[in-house]
Amino acid sequence: MKSKVIAPSTSVTRYSIGNHTLQRADSERDLGANTESSLSVSKTCQAAKKKAMTMLDLLKRTLGKLDPAILPIIVSCYIRPYLEHSIQAWSPWLVRDQQLLEAAQRWATKMTRGMWTKPYQTRLSELGLFLLK
Repeated sequence: MKSKVIAPSTSVTRYSIGNHTLQRADSERDLGANTESSLSVSKTCQAAKKKAMTMLDLLKRTLGKLDPAILPIIVSCYIRPYLEHSIQAWSPWLVRDQQLLEAAQRWATKMTRGMWTKPYQTRLSELGLFLLK
């Protein structure tokens, strides 16, 4: 058994059940999200981005460059579910975590013909997508 302590890492408090001392867990996975003692969700954001980028790579190898009419469907069906999975439990509040998730969508919009050189906001508006914030 392990105990999840939300306190500074210098805390030396030990918890026990009966005669059994519980091990301290610095990170715990629950509801599909990794939670650390500092309540940071950076690891969950990194895992979500990694899954989305893996799917993007698979789609790119399979389909190549996409038509602008098809990309919003691809993003909403295959990419956003990874980025928004159990978002209610681990909504990223740090700017770096939000930017990390946004990078996957940014890369997805570049997979469309004729969009590579356009600014991100322009690509989003032309494809009918919106920011993850």
